[in-house]
Amino acid sequence: MQRKNTIAASLKKQGKELDLDVMKKQIEALHQPESPAATVSKTVVATVDAERIVRLSVDTPENVYLALKSRVLRDKTNIKEYVLELIKRDLGF
Repeated sequence: MQRKNTIAASLKKQGKELDLDVMKKQIEALHQPESPAATVSKTVVATVDAERIVRLSVDTPENVYLALKSRVLRDKTNIKEYVLELIKRDLGF
């Protein structure tokens, strides 16, 4: 079964021709690797004295979580940094 609406047929109705060379160049350009300046580096920079990181999970009531979210938005920070700062302050770090 042949398709009725092909790109060539659509272009022909508009009085235009399908230029395969142009299409080939556009496809090749799309498949070229990006230049290093255009890519985002995913390298993580660590200091020499980096500490081992341990994950901490805390279950909280919803109203406490919502109050925490409100506070970190007001302080223009995030939950992780806010909680870490509370813990460090409490432990005297």
